[in-house]
Amino acid sequence: MAMSPADKSYVTGNATIMVFVMALSGILVGPSFPADRENTSTVGPPWFSQTITAAETAISRLKQIPTSQGNVDDVALLVKKTCNELDAADNRLGRKLRRPGSAKSIRLLKVRRSQIAYLRAELYHAAGMSLGAENESRRVYLTSAISKYRYLRIKYMDFPLGWMGHLGEARTHRALGEQEKAYKALAPILRIRPTRDDGAAAELLRTAKVESLEIYLMGDPLKAIEEAEAWGENGSPALKPIWRARVDWILARAWAKRAEGLKTAGDADVKDAIAKSAGLVRGEAVRESIPFHARMALLRRLDALGEEGIMSRAELVQCGRALIAVDPPEAVSCYRRAEAIPPGLNPSEYYTLAVLLWKSGDPSGTADACDALLKKAKRNDPHRGGAIQLRAAAMLRSYRTAGEGKISPN
Repeated sequence: MAMSPADKSYVTGNATIMVFVMALSGILVGPSFPADRENTSTVGPPWFSQTITAAETAISRLKQIPTSQGNVDDVALLVKKTCNELDAADNRLGRKLRRPGSAKSIRLLKVRRSQIAYLRAELYHAAGMSLGAENESRRVYLTSAISKYRYLRIKYMDFPLGWMGHLGEARTHRALGEQEKAYKALAPILRIRPTRDDGAAAELLRTAKVESLEIYLMGDPLKAIEEAEAWGENGSPALKPIWRARVDWILARAWAKRAEGLKTAGDADVKDAIAKSAGLVRGEAVRESIPFHARMALLRRLDALGEEGIMSRAELVQCGRALIAVDPPEAVSCYRRAEAIPPGLNPSEYYTLAVLLWKSGDPSGTADACDALLKKAKRNDPHRGGAIQLRAAAMLRSYRTAGEGKISPN
């Protein structure tokens, strides 16, 4: 992957290809690397940098929408507005290109147009991913993203961002469940053999390798495991922690899929597969890099697979806390299971459980949770007063529901 001096200046001095590589692979989200994002936004004159910043902001907004929960009208409005701004900037650059200029200035204008083409494709990809699988607009956006990534890689094949078209196209085919097309789009990057001093190409190849593991994971978790572990044996542990986290996260999900397959087949090795997946989820690399909700979701999958629960007391409490707003009954279940694991719940956790039970219409359970809290809490515990009041309300509701004389005065 050879780069001209102008390209290398662009890569190292302005919008680094590392930022785009990592952003595309999901490593950078939002302001994780503010210095790099600032460089990305300040390439070129003010009108250009403002357009880039606005587009990046729009893409970030779309990516922050919980998966499949986007409103199709809001998404369409944001995409249309951002595309209009990108098109206006692109047309302005196109007019500049039609004027006489030096080879260096012409190439720089083309580099900027490649950046617009990249962001346009990213915009459509993010829009599609924000919508549910049942929404017809999702496929429309993702299909459009594929054509825009393809345009990027063909039109700008001699520019750094042109290579991002291969990655984007592969990632979008994967989102559509098109495994063979995804791998075919990625293949040219996997054939790159970077020179020792070509850090950008090496980083691009690593990103493509991670994407290839994601593609294998779609249909052949065992292949994903074999490839990931082989890569690790060939030097992956020496990679930056963020790369180690991505590989470990893929391995964790692959072992979980493997466990599901083994359980269906009645294979005794399912317990070992569950343990391997859980160990990776709990590892430092994954714990520090992968979002909490994603880790907890995978642990819950593993927990349901085994004959005995694998989640620790702390994990159950964390999971219960995260589920309070979205699935109160499951949150109660998590707290109940945590209660059974020594040393049980602390006063604060008992209070949360009591409130959950009260809101679910279980006054008897509420009173019991308050009693357990009061037994554990010290005199100056801040939850004592609330627990006493909540217990009284629960007892009164039980009394009114069950009838006088059916509740113990104690």
